[in-house]
Amino acid sequence: MENNLLHLSGEYTDDKSILNISLQQEMFGEIMGWFPHWRSGLMALWNRPVKLYIWSEQDMSIEGYRQWSKRLRASIRKIVFKPEMRIDVHYTQIDTKAKIVALIEDLMGSGVWIVRSLSRGKTKVHWKWVRIAKVIVMKHGDGYNSRIQDTHRLSRYKFFKDD
Repeated sequence: MENNLLHLSGEYTDDKSILNISLQQEMFGEIMGWFPHWRSGLMALWNRPVKLYIWSEQDMSIEGYRQWSKRLRASIRKIVFKPEMRIDVHYTQIDTKAKIVALIEDLMGSGVWIVRSLSRGKTKVHWKWVRIAKVIVMKHGDGYNSRIQDTHRLSRYKFFKDD
């Protein structure tokens, strides 16, 4: 048994050429040709959904305002942010500003919404949530009157097409 090699399927064989086959090259019982791993990783990266976190921007309540000390009340912003929804979308659904606005209108309705996504960060987990857009949606007659602000970070994403 010292000359026999363990095949990936679990059978012992005397074939020395089996050592040249890696685990990635043998899939579903067929021996696949060599392929560059960076390309498969890149394609998996492009097919992976984009993670979005949608927050609402609301006015601070009077009770919340009074919890601050009297010295700090004059310098704080009377706005609170609340996380509302975490979704995964394909990058083709958010590659323009108009598509981002349409997505927020369909999912959330009227209000002021902060759209956050992941970015590389110098943290322990090497990513952080960053604001990529602020969408203001107002109900107007039969439809919505919407606008998008604070989109300077969208140009960092490769899939984004400027209008």
